Amino acid sequence: MTRRKATASKSEPSYAAEPPPAEAPGGGTAVLDAAAGRHEGEGRPARRTAPPRPLISASLGPSNDSPKMHLHRYFDHLGMTFDEAPEAKHRGDLEKGGWEPSNEEMTWSKEIPPEGEKWKSAADAERLFKQIANEVRAEKGLAPVLSL
Repeated sequence: MTRRKATASKSEPSYAAEPPPAEAPGGGTAVLDAAAGRHEGEGRPARRTAPPRPLISASLGPSNDSPKMHLHRYFDHLGMTFDEAPEAKHRGDLEKGGWEPSNEEMTWSKEIPPEGEKWKSAADAERLFKQIANEVRAEKGLAPVLSL
C-alpha cells in the first residue's frame, strides 16, 4: 500500500504517491537516524530522545554560568558530557577507565557490564566523575564541590 500526500493547489487538490519505507536489515521498517548517519538495525539502535536527566552535575567554574560536566545513565551505558572538552590529562584518565570519546571529545561513554558487575561500574564512574570535577576546580583555584 502506498501513502498519499496532499499537495496544495488553488483548484482541485492533487495527490502524489510517496514511495513505501525502505526495509531495514533483519526485517522491519528502516528509520534514518540523521545524527548518527545510519539506519536502525546497523550497529547500535538509533536513539531518538534527549539524554536523560543527569545523575550528577558539577560546575567547573566560580559561577552558575561556568562550563559544567554531567554524568548520565542510559539503558546500556553510562555517559559523561562536558560543556568544554576536557584537558589531555583528564582524557587519559577517561580512556584508562574504559571510556570512549565521541562528539569531538565532549561526550564520553562506557558500556554497562553484564549482571553482577553493574554496581561496580556505576560506582567507578561516579568516583571518576567526582575526581575529574574536583581536579578541574582545583586547577582554577576553587574548592571541591563533590566529596569522594
